[in-house]
Amino acid sequence: MKHGKWPELALDEIMDDAVVGLKVCPLCDALNARGNEVCFVCDWRGEFRRDRETIEDGLLSMMSRFPELVEGFAPYRKPTFRERMGRWWQRVSSRP
Repeated sequence: MKHGKWPELALDEIMDDAVVGLKVCPLCDALNARGNEVCFVCDWRGEFRRDRETIEDGLLSMMSRFPELVEGFAPYRKPTFRERMGRWWQRVSSRP
């Protein structure tokens, strides 16, 4: 599966977690938390789609429409010493 803009984000792990924690409403195609008994968008009460392909498609569609959410899925990476020093220098050198 090609993930376009997000190859560096370990999407296989994200998708594995999504399959475990999400489901898709068959009426409105909204992603819902697995624990929800009712669709938060359309109030559907019934069976939800829980297959991996449907959940992955829904998640990729959501990330395409709202790219700012992708950062929330990225694992935290501690800045390197060089990055921290660069930011410090920018702050110091930009002071009046």
